Amino acid sequence: LWVLPVADPGAGTQATKTLTVTGPATGAGVIPLYSAGQRIQIGVDVGDTATEIAAAIAAALQAAPDQPYSAAAADEVCTAT
Repeated sequence: LWVLPVADPGAGTQATKTLTVTGPATGAGVIPLYSAGQRIQIGVDVGDTATEIAAAIAAALQAAPDQPYSAAAADEVCTAT
């Protein structure tokens, strides 16, 4: 195995993906989300708002090991960069 360092490109834009949550939760349960080949489970309680669920998704992605991006939530949208 040969490994050589490669400089990050100076130009370009980071890729982003968004996940938009709609409506409040009508039941308690778990959202199974697959990210980078890893199953991540997000707990949801009855009455959780879309904003709360999006924040829980972002927090779960940030806490998961070996994820190739960062995640943040704003209102009902979770954005992975």
